[in-house]
Amino acid sequence: MFADSERILGPEHPDTLRAGAMLAVSYRAAGRTTEAIELSQLGVTNTERMLGPQHRYALIAKAILADSYRAAGRITDAIKLGEELLADCERILGSSTLRAKANLALS
Repeated sequence: MFADSERILGPEHPDTLRAGAMLAVSYRAAGRTTEAIELSQLGVTNTERMLGPQHRYALIAKAILADSYRAAGRITDAIKLGEELLADCERILGSSTLRAKANLALS
């Protein structure tokens, strides 16, 4: 689906960004953490560039990347990104509920 979306809609289309995020989650679940991290990093970059760093997809992309770091044993990277995500959520959305969700990205 990701390859089709990328080919048909283009790499920067919101549906392609979403498909890439879901593929990264699947890679992580399958233990393919290197691929999950690479795709997640690309997702964060593209989402922030195309939709802006304050868009909810950008926040979700960061959460997926932080979780991929954690799954790969890159705890320091996961914590650093999780802290950035938490600050972004508080600044952008100002919700204590989002604080709990951001913390879940680190667990």
